[in-house]
Amino acid sequence: ITIRCSVPGAHAVLDGENSRRGIFCHSGETAGTLIDGFKVIRGSSPWGGGAWFNSGSSPTLKHCIFEDNTATTTHGGGIYCSNSSNPSLFNCTMRNNSAAQMGGGIDIRQSSPALTGCVIEYNTAGSSGGGMYMEYSEGVTLVDCQISDNTSPSYGGGLCCTLYSTCNLTRCNIFNNDGEDGGGVCIDASAGLVSTFTDCHIHDNAANDDGGGVVCYGSSPILESCSISGNTAADKGGGMYCSSSSSPTFAGMNVCGNGPEQVHGTYVDNGDNCITENCNECLCSGDTDSDGDVDILDLLNVLDQYSTCTENCSGDVDGDSDVDIEDVLLVIQGWGSCP
Repeated sequence: ITIRCSVPGAHAVLDGENSRRGIFCHSGETAGTLIDGFKVIRGSSPWGGGAWFNSGSSPTLKHCIFEDNTATTTHGGGIYCSNSSNPSLFNCTMRNNSAAQMGGGIDIRQSSPALTGCVIEYNTAGSSGGGMYMEYSEGVTLVDCQISDNTSPSYGGGLCCTLYSTCNLTRCNIFNNDGEDGGGVCIDASAGLVSTFTDCHIHDNAANDDGGGVVCYGSSPILESCSISGNTAADKGGGMYCSSSSSPTFAGMNVCGNGPEQVHGTYVDNGDNCITENCNECLCSGDTDSDGDVDILDLLNVLDQYSTCTENCSGDVDGDSDVDIEDVLLVIQGWGSCP
């Protein structure tokens, strides 16, 4: 079955009027069930205010928006996945949803959804996982997703992966989230299971206790070619806090500019890591905005400062106190993801 907005590029609105859930797939829907181009707003239910996928429901969602929905009693303000439900979401947004307990944007229980090109922003949880929460869920995947500006008074302002769960994130951007422990990410109680973060940027998150960027309790994720920068914690581990039972693996990591410290605890160093207070020491040539990529933003930055640099200009790639053609060529030479 296909349910699609009839106007290309537009969204058909499902308005729950703060009295009912927007979408309910109750059992066995397959990937052949397509929901495309809907905006689900003001859904309200004890759980899964915007949508509930239950009992092996694994539909495909494309270009959908879940906004201003509420889980009034428990979990999943925007979306709730339970009991082996593995929906695939493409270019969907979960924005400004709230949950009384866990998972303001999306809550996952014994399920393994896959999100590609999705945005999870401005969601709140009464407990853990302001943006996203998962438990007893292995192999949850996120590719090219953004998790930003979510809040939680407990674990994982942006994302909380706990209780024997694994999450695998690739090229995701996690920023401006706020939580008690793990402002950006919390990985908890997953001993023996390995979550992975590859080419991700975790920056400018805040924790009111430990782990501004990431906190690990009893978990040892693998982080490769990621940056953790500009995060803050009120107590320990501005960049990352690792409990005594955690030992994450770092490879090709830039961990810099966090406070009060870059990493609290131990980690396995697989090489090519830059862990320092000063992010300039981790820059690859041409990455003028320190986002881990040399791209059009860096080229525009150099061109904007061309021949106008006086002192300490970010566009001065070669450090000769002048922004000129040499800096443009260095950006072009270094184009792509930083090693």
